[in-house]
Amino acid sequence: MKKDFVYELAQKFAPTYWASEGERCYLVELEQNKVPRVFRGRPAWDPLVYFSAIRLDPRDDVTAYEVNYFTIWDQDTGGKLGRWNGHVWDTERTAILVTGPKDEDANLFSAKEAYYAAHEGVPFVDKSRYYQCASENCGVTVYWSEGKHASYPGNPCWFSLFEIFESPGYESNPEDYTLCDIGTLKNPKTPWVLYKKGWGPEKVGSIYKKLKTRLWTRKTWQKIRGIPYTKEQLEYFQKIENLPVTGELDRNTIKAIRTENPDPHLIRNIDKLPVEASLNILHSKIKGSDIDLIAKADLSDREIGVIVQKNLRGKTLRDYLKKRRRGIDIM
Repeated sequence: MKKDFVYELAQKFAPTYWASEGERCYLVELEQNKVPRVFRGRPAWDPLVYFSAIRLDPRDDVTAYEVNYFTIWDQDTGGKLGRWNGHVWDTERTAILVTGPKDEDANLFSAKEAYYAAHEGVPFVDKSRYYQCASENCGVTVYWSEGKHASYPGNPCWFSLFEIFESPGYESNPEDYTLCDIGTLKNPKTPWVLYKKGWGPEKVGSIYKKLKTRLWTRKTWQKIRGIPYTKEQLEYFQKIENLPVTGELDRNTIKAIRTENPDPHLIRNIDKLPVEASLNILHSKIKGSDIDLIAKADLSDREIGVIVQKNLRGKTLRDYLKKRRRGIDIM
C-alpha cells in the first residue's frame, strides 16, 4: 500500500458541502485526548472534516473501501423544532463506497454509492438513505440543514418538514477545507476514536458508535441499513394516535412520538399487529426483539393481551410461544 494512498482516496472522493446562509453553529476540532475535548471552532464555510477509510474484502481483481466523512459541531439548535429538541455537540456523517484495482492507485478508483446520514438511528425521524453517485470520479454534494446538520443530497427542506436551509448558503469544496485521517477502530490515528460513551452533556452518539454501525457488508459490499419506517407504518401510528393520517412527519406526529417514546421494533411491526394490541404493547414493558417475536407469531388481540398482562418477556415469552405452537392450552 502506498504511504499516502488512503488520504489520496479520501481526498479524491471528499464531499462538497453546502451550509445554510443563517448557520450559527461552529464545527469543532478536537484535542488529541482519549476523552473528546474541543480544541477550536471553525465556521461552516471553513470546516474540518474527519475521515475513516475501511477496507472491504477484495472480489476477483477489485477491492472496495467504505470511506466515512465526519463533521463534529458545537451544538444542535433544534432547527425548526425549536430549542426543546436541541443538544450540545452534534456528530454527523456522510459515506461513500468506492472500488478499484488491487494495485491501490487512488486515481483508478470509482465512486459507486453514497450514504447520507440524516438523524441517524433516531426512531421515526431517521431520513438516512443510500443514493447512486452521480459521478464516478469525484465525491458527492452534501447539504447541511441549519442548526440540525443532517446531511442531504439537495436542499434539506425538500426531504423533511422540520429542516431549515437558507439559500444560497456557503459552499466548501474539498480543496478548500481541512481533511484529517482518524484511522479505523482497529488502527486508530487519534485516541478519541475509541471513546465509546456519548459526547457532551446530552451524550450524543460518538464516532466509535457510528464506525461500529457499518454501512456496507465486508464480503459482498451490499447495503446494510434499510429504510427505518415506511409511509404505511407512519400512517398506522397516526391512526392509533388519532392524528391526521398523512404518512409524513408533521409537528403533531413528532410530538406524539416524543411523548409516547415508542420502541423502534413496535413501529417496524405496527402494521402487522392488531390496533388494540399495538396500544397494549406501546404502554407495556415489552421491548426490542420480543416485539418481533410477537409480530411473527400471528397472535390475536386476546392472546397479545395475555402476554402484556402477564408481562411475558425474554425466555418466558419464547416458552409461551413454543407451547402455543404445540397446541398446549396457555390461556
